[in-house]
Amino acid sequence: MSEFGNPYEPGSEPTLEELRKEVQALRGSFSTALVLLFVFSFCVNIFLFRQVSILSAEANQASALVAGWAPGGASQNLAIETWARLTDFSKTHQDFLPIINKYSQFFNARPPSPATPAAPKK
Repeated sequence: MSEFGNPYEPGSEPTLEELRKEVQALRGSFSTALVLLFVFSFCVNIFLFRQVSILSAEANQASALVAGWAPGGASQNLAIETWARLTDFSKTHQDFLPIINKYSQFFNARPPSPATPAAPKK
């Protein structure tokens, strides 16, 4: 036998039984590799399904959050109402007026006006 694992000498012919054993060993190796590939593919599909489910849930939460801050949304209306109350408070408490003046440039208490559609061209 040579050092590279070739059981056949260059001048000898393998017997039919040796060839059958080799084919059987190759079939076993191929079947094992195929089963492992199937299991790996199944696990990857489960992983990807879970990732898509998690990301879908996060996207739904983000959409709800964005909808709340959209013009006319509940969160935006609450923020505008809170700002209006703080503005009213600053009218009666003059020491709070510098704070209102400082942040009034960042907060627009007026709801945005809806965009007017352009007149159709004739």
